[in-house]
Amino acid sequence: MENNKDPFSREVAELWLKRKGYVKIYSEKLDEYFFLTKNASLHVPGAEGHARYTIAEMSALDGLEFEEVLVLHNAKKLFNGKVSLPDKKRKNK
Repeated sequence: MENNKDPFSREVAELWLKRKGYVKIYSEKLDEYFFLTKNASLHVPGAEGHARYTIAEMSALDGLEFEEVLVLHNAKKLFNGKVSLPDKKRKNK
């Protein structure tokens, strides 16, 4: 997929994700590209230097304020980390 910032439809992104297992997305809010992948172990050509999110990680970000997403995004890039939902056991402590 090219490095252009032209918008494309959700249907095109979903088709690319289904066929290739990943899609490169430009975020205007982040002012950068990131990759959405079906799973963390998938090899994604050209992903070096970009954040990679699985579908599960994107779901974990749902409902957060932009500032919270930005902090997690920067931490993910810095530490090559993973975003996940809070552990229920930790919540109860």
